[in-house]
Amino acid sequence: MHLVRTALALTALVSTAGAGTVGLDARSLSAEAGWNPATDARYATFRSVFTGAGHTLTNLAAFTAPNLSGLDLLVLFHPTTPAVAYDATEIADIQAYVASGRSLLVVADSGWSTTSSIGAMNQILLPHGITAGTGSFNGSGAQFGGFLPHPTTDGVNAIGLDFHRYLTVGAGAIDLQSGTNDIIAASESGGGRVVAIGDGSCFTDAGFGADYDITSLDNRKFLENAIEWLILPFGDGCPGAGGFVPELTATSYVPLAGTQLGLQLQQGLGGAPATFFFGLGQSAIPMVGGCTLNIAPLLPINFTVPLGGAGAGNGSIFLAGVLPSDMGGVTFSMQAFVVDASVPHGFSNSNEIVVAVQ
Repeated sequence: MHLVRTALALTALVSTAGAGTVGLDARSLSAEAGWNPATDARYATFRSVFTGAGHTLTNLAAFTAPNLSGLDLLVLFHPTTPAVAYDATEIADIQAYVASGRSLLVVADSGWSTTSSIGAMNQILLPHGITAGTGSFNGSGAQFGGFLPHPTTDGVNAIGLDFHRYLTVGAGAIDLQSGTNDIIAASESGGGRVVAIGDGSCFTDAGFGADYDITSLDNRKFLENAIEWLILPFGDGCPGAGGFVPELTATSYVPLAGTQLGLQLQQGLGGAPATFFFGLGQSAIPMVGGCTLNIAPLLPINFTVPLGGAGAGNGSIFLAGVLPSDMGGVTFSMQAFVVDASVPHGFSNSNEIVVAVQ
């Protein structure tokens, strides 16, 4: 593993964020004329905030695993009628999507018949310590402040909402606001990152009737901050022999402390040594050969094991162990590097994974 360690030692120390693919909910508000955030004029600026930052929008009318594949961020709006509410399969797949380390922005609302779908909305939010309330508040609009330090609230002094819901911030969530009646919340406790806000009209364009729109107060600034925090620089792996990219997976991305966790590395060079590195977060730090270190800051913990199999793409290993019972609340990232003399820089590497121990 000398070449791998040398490459890591020569790695640049500054992380760089990359553009992401954003799945935008084109179904939940589709029954309300003029309100579809994926297509309608009143959300043109909302969409431009994403595209202006270099991200690609893809409109979604379904939220099962195949629709969520390849996304860096999923943006959900509060379904306005039971007909467009999330079904059990979609809820499970959205939960698995976030548990795998990806990000979610939830825009709740209290207009129309959204109370009919509050249960489905909260099934998505609850694993992350957030609950949307059943009441509707401030039909004539209200301003909110008292925000606590966090990347999503940087430079945000006031947000304006109307016909909104309050959010309850529970265990595992990040309290973004002083007091008990929160309008915004965040979480990193469920594998990926989640941000929620209690109103959808605050992101509409000016001139469409909202008491507070995307141009009001710091509404746009909060959205920009949320997008920057949510779209993590998740990195793909770097290929080795035969063009195969090692793939790292876990049996659970939100395991319970004291239970068994399994790790599997596949598609490496058969018989080659693989080193597993641990980090405290995610990054996109350029390395030699066009490869990327996707975890940082690195922890002084790693181990090396030989892969089974023989030949390009046939190397694999499965490892399992019991997590310490006092490890609850710890989140760590992992990435694997495989010695591979067939490429000039001497190694291939996997994607990263994020494990949030509950």
